[in-house]
Amino acid sequence: MSPRPTPRQEALRAALDPICHALVLGLLRATDPARDRARVRAIVDARLPGAWEVRPIGRSAWAFEIRRARRHRRIALGTAWNHCHRLEADSDVEFAEPSVTIVGHDPTPEQIDAVLTPAELTLTQQARASADAPLPCAQNDERWSIESCRIDEAWALEPGPEGRRMGEGIVVGHPDTGYTRHPEVWDAEPSEVRVLHERGHDFEDGDSGADDPLIEGFMKQPGHGTATSSVILSGVGAGNLTGDPQRPVTGVAPRARLIPLRVTRTVVLFNFTKLAAAIDHAVDEGAHVISISLGGPYPSTLLEKAVGRAVERGVVVLAAAGNVWPFVVFPARLPSVIGVAASNCEDGVWKKSARGGGVDLCAPGEGVWRADAKGPPESPSFTTGIGYGTSFAVATVAGACALWLAHHGRDHLIGLYGASALVPVFRHLLLSTVRTPLGWDTGRHGAGILDAKALLEAPLPHPSMVAPLVAQGEDGDPGPLPGGVSDALAGFFPEADAESISAATCHVLRVPTDGSARSEGLPRSDAQPHLSGSLGREILFHVATNPELRAAIDRRYRGTAPAMVGSRLEPQSAVSLPRLRGQASRRLRAG
Repeated sequence: MSPRPTPRQEALRAALDPICHALVLGLLRATDPARDRARVRAIVDARLPGAWEVRPIGRSAWAFEIRRARRHRRIALGTAWNHCHRLEADSDVEFAEPSVTIVGHDPTPEQIDAVLTPAELTLTQQARASADAPLPCAQNDERWSIESCRIDEAWALEPGPEGRRMGEGIVVGHPDTGYTRHPEVWDAEPSEVRVLHERGHDFEDGDSGADDPLIEGFMKQPGHGTATSSVILSGVGAGNLTGDPQRPVTGVAPRARLIPLRVTRTVVLFNFTKLAAAIDHAVDEGAHVISISLGGPYPSTLLEKAVGRAVERGVVVLAAAGNVWPFVVFPARLPSVIGVAASNCEDGVWKKSARGGGVDLCAPGEGVWRADAKGPPESPSFTTGIGYGTSFAVATVAGACALWLAHHGRDHLIGLYGASALVPVFRHLLLSTVRTPLGWDTGRHGAGILDAKALLEAPLPHPSMVAPLVAQGEDGDPGPLPGGVSDALAGFFPEADAESISAATCHVLRVPTDGSARSEGLPRSDAQPHLSGSLGREILFHVATNPELRAAIDRRYRGTAPAMVGSRLEPQSAVSLPRLRGQASRRLRAG
């Protein structure tokens, strides 16, 4: 038996349990918004009991959110998945999944204790047990991250005939907690404005203003969006905080501009539906780069498809690998997203950075100087200081991407390669120009540390050489989940292979592996093993959100008892998927 959780651990677990308020449905073929909404309305009326509301997600004409007519009524997770299976049985439906709010990429060590298995806790022991303290090389040098990546040397390079310096002309989409008028990112002169607030949107409150209300409290992170945006495009350390004793921040691409998109109150929690809508909005509003300092352990077909649509239109999408987690979170784990982990001023890896599959490279994230904004909102406090996290690492690489696009001229690059090939070309050059310190573990920490000067100096490949790069990306992204459900499952067990973990998962959940018979009321499938479609995505959801289930799969994989154990489960008893649905529903807080 596992030790019984303390009341504090139980409270943290309850605060981080998945919550479902809606379903998401994607159509196979979009026609026009009004007609498609009517189609979805007919599908819902025919297949789901009760009264439901249907509305498009963001500006999308192909994906819809389905909510109970009682707007704030939560949906039990087991019920939600059963509804999704019914919806996917319709020939017009490409996918259906619950819209879930889950633990995000930046929980505190104490919070993450409640959502990891004992083995995973062992992997994060050092990170959880130690507080962050700046290394001397960071504490005494506010420009160390700029110098580490040779940003200022990249600024000095002569751009191409179509190019510009310092990210000029490039627009960065920025889904986060919103923005403030911090002097490090806000310009008084309209002609100099870098934060394009009129193009922004608040997906949390449903209005056009993406202001951060700077609300403090349990699991809140006010000012996170301001901090990450300052790393992308703050001015060149020219003392933006006049008379303030704090040191000024220097952004990577100070002449770029930014579209603020408020998608959450806190990066401790994560909802992929809002992020997917924000990605569509950013692309429609002319973003060239999207920097995501958010994420969660569970993948989403809706989110994956929103990213795919952006990449197809030549928009580079980058995401933070996650903090404290023993595995990389989504969307950083998606093959079409550039996943970024955090390095420090000694060319080491931040001890709390997620690592493993999904990390493409590292960039400064430990002890990075950034803007800081605190409430109250009517009289905020604007300062600068040192921050920690993969949030700042991905912001750094997003800024370097803006430098590269501006240096060559984005229109010129699209003319050379076409929009759909732009991201594979950038990824290839980015990863082939990193610095790789002696003894660097490329399997856990990516190719190396960002080198912006080498990136901008790298010769552009001839258009005839680009096809293999595009094909390589397509081979790595074959379906609605990255590498299929089996590979996504294996991402939670870094030491195991996908086939063995799939077999262990099917055994623990009594899922048939030959597709020859029904089991515990599950739909029949010819999958080998039975990890396809919405059933496979449901299994992946439970693995991502249930530490007891991950522990049971790990024991089965290692050849020990195949039973799930823990405070919520009977010891040494096999567990079926329907029973797991019930447990997930009972954990749902009453609402």
